Amino acid sequence: MDRLLPDRPLAQLQRGRGYPWHRYPELADLIAGRVSGRTERQQLTMFMNNLGIGIQFAALGGYAWREAQAQGLGQDIPTDLFLESLQP
Repeated sequence: MDRLLPDRPLAQLQRGRGYPWHRYPELADLIAGRVSGRTERQQLTMFMNNLGIGIQFAALGGYAWREAQAQGLGQDIPTDLFLESLQP
């Protein structure tokens, strides 16, 4: 894999400006093991979320929830609080 261009600010790269993102694997390919992740500690991993689906938050939330359960932390919240139909 190419390295990020050192003369471009990270914010510009994150916005997808001027970088060939199509040359890099999709998150699903990484998770499925079809491609390898970082090979050196200094390399960065970036997830371009152009669709606004928030999969990275779901993944992190699931991990945090499992870790909290394993450590006996937190409390249960009734799910009906999240199932209400709100009308303006």
